[in-house]
Amino acid sequence: MTTKSMSTYSYELKKKAVELYLEGHPAVKIAEENGIKNRRRITEWVEIVRKTGDYKSLHSRRGHANAGKERVHEMTHEEENARLRLEIHYLKKLMELKAR
Repeated sequence: MTTKSMSTYSYELKKKAVELYLEGHPAVKIAEENGIKNRRRITEWVEIVRKTGDYKSLHSRRGHANAGKERVHEMTHEEENARLRLEIHYLKKLMELKAR
């Protein structure tokens, strides 16, 4: 049995998995339904997106390696807006889940 590394999953699949997770779907179910061998891979992708503020970092392992490091350049307004929108979306989903 072979396990897939982060780079073998398509960008589209990674993005879909992160979006479903942020909408409140359990990682186990997302993994089962999308052929992802390890559910922890999904939470790793979510952390990458949260730290970088965008989905672009899911394209390669380079985004993973740099996810927790400070950026050399300042964020553009577009990058910061994207990060804030993602953060707001995440917080809204958390509030919805707590209200249930």
